[in-house]
Amino acid sequence: MKILQLTHNYPSEIDRTEGIFLHRINRLLADKIDITVVVLRPKFGIPTGGRNYTLDGVNILEFNYFRPRGRILNSLDGLFMLSAIRYLNKRIENYDLIHSHWQSAAGVIGTYLSKKHNKPHIVSVRGARIFDKSRNSIYGLISSFVFGKANLIHTHGRSIQAELSRKYLIPAEKITWIPNIIFNKTQLDSLLQISLQKKIKTTGYIFLFIGLDGKNKGLLDAVQSFIGASTKNHQLIIVTDTSSDYYNRQVKPIISIRKNITIMNKMPPENVYILFSESDVFLFPSYSEGTPNVVAEAMAAGCYIISYKIPGLDDLLIHNRNGRLVEKKDKLSLTNEIDMFVSGKMNHDCEKYREYNHRFMVENYDSDKISGDYINMYKGCIRE
Repeated sequence: MKILQLTHNYPSEIDRTEGIFLHRINRLLADKIDITVVVLRPKFGIPTGGRNYTLDGVNILEFNYFRPRGRILNSLDGLFMLSAIRYLNKRIENYDLIHSHWQSAAGVIGTYLSKKHNKPHIVSVRGARIFDKSRNSIYGLISSFVFGKANLIHTHGRSIQAELSRKYLIPAEKITWIPNIIFNKTQLDSLLQISLQKKIKTTGYIFLFIGLDGKNKGLLDAVQSFIGASTKNHQLIIVTDTSSDYYNRQVKPIISIRKNITIMNKMPPENVYILFSESDVFLFPSYSEGTPNVVAEAMAAGCYIISYKIPGLDDLLIHNRNGRLVEKKDKLSLTNEIDMFVSGKMNHDCEKYREYNHRFMVENYDSDKISGDYINMYKGCIRE
């Protein structure tokens, strides 16, 4: 069984922070399935072939496609990727199946290759835009076209699965749900063990915020709420893209004089794992999400979670069962939740949340089961 994956986001030897969730799955499957990943990278110029390298047993090919500059064209990325088609036409015959990530990006070129070479096609869907964008938008129209042509649609989130059925009227038998791998098996098992051993402290809490796209992840909300609460004796660690204009203009001036706020640039997964293991509270005031893997990671680590109530969290967080949810952009309520935690009023609930989250992660994120589900998905689609 030979699988060709198409994506625009994947780790490299130089930068291991991009596309880590897809790579975790591929690394788990590398000794069971022959997987080649084609990474399509935008370039304002003539499409060209790129590097060929191996990462943790996964073969990776890079190709550049023509892409004009400007975020306003994001919804058209999939169409621009077609400019690299001649490089892929030569390689497709040796593969049994095409797996595209995501529908409005690599899904377009995956659809073309699938029809031209008569190969089954799986499309993976994730990201907040599935909730935010209308079906009649450019994003929605491209998505509808790709969904209609695909053999199977795969997603990592139950809420996305429900949205696909509701918004795009896709029948249940055409959608499959398989969760993401959360860290590797050793790290996940270690986090789950750590979560059972975490003690409720009386001071020196460590709050953690992770969001490379700081603006949409609610970085400023997290900072302002933390500063507004009684957190003089507690610490906030922020992991974000420190090169972004938003961070440097909107956030950096506020935190520059705060000794209890630490900023870290994007980092490899093993460093993120350490941060989760050491943190007490995970702040997640994100404005929109598809499948927030960092929330699952916080659950595994036994962190107390304070989040905005947004689509995409429905299958992970339930208010007052395993976390605390406040309305989106309600920074005052976010501040109040932080104050309630540091005051000790939520100690009993914190223990209850950890027990629930530990059980949830054990039952739903077993790596052996997830890898088996992927293999069965591929085999089933090839046999059809």
